[in-house]
Amino acid sequence: MDADGDSGGAPDGGAAAFSGMIGVEVENVLGERGIDNPLISFYAAAIAVMFLLFSAAGAGGSLLEEEESQTLERLLSTRLTMSRMLAGKWLFLTTMGIAQVVVMFLWGWAVFDLDLFGHLRALPS
Repeated sequence: MDADGDSGGAPDGGAAAFSGMIGVEVENVLGERGIDNPLISFYAAAIAVMFLLFSAAGAGGSLLEEEESQTLERLLSTRLTMSRMLAGKWLFLTTMGIAQVVVMFLWGWAVFDLDLFGHLRALPS
């Protein structure tokens, strides 16, 4: 702050207010491209994890429901083994989870202007 109480008119406001008392260095963590709304990226990632969590919880209950309705006994009375049935369930649920996350991120890119392809460039190759 200046002697007259002015923070110097810096656009970051809060960091400039403390620059006289404490040495503060402001760094742009978004890089040079400057994302317009970076919170959309965080929201999309958090909701993707929640979608996968709820899908996994529902999938875990399906095996118990099959046992209660005696569908599991009928399936296992055929040539189907337990490992093949579990592998089939795992493959289906993994494919469904990937499809959900892809559709959700594409929706965020199309509707909410999520910088999807910019984030994909940041992944290690």
